[in-house]
Amino acid sequence: MNQDYLFKHWLATLVFAPFLTSAYTNILKIPNELIVDLLDFYPAALLFSIFFSLPTFLVYFLIFRLLIKHDMTPGATKVILIALTVLGISMTILTLVGSLSATLIFGYSMTSIISGCFFKIK
Repeated sequence: MNQDYLFKHWLATLVFAPFLTSAYTNILKIPNELIVDLLDFYPAALLFSIFFSLPTFLVYFLIFRLLIKHDMTPGATKVILIALTVLGISMTILTLVGSLSATLIFGYSMTSIISGCFFKIK
């Protein structure tokens, strides 16, 4: 299986999630629970996202290697990795932000699901 998938999925999630989060709050007119919009401080948001996603990415990488070792099908591998990513996103945001995190979890999780399905794993 293609190891590039891991990096494409991870980076696409981090790069596009602030845009989806902003669009989500603006289109649905949801009160923005964040102090600032992520797009207002995009470079900082991207750097913080990279830093805080590293533990999840490490687990993601190790699980990917384990799935390859056990000859898991590409479809099942994608489902497991995307689910792991959404779980990692949720745990990280809930730990860091607390109860004001539903919008962030939605934006990053949806971006992860979309990008995870978009890229080919094999």
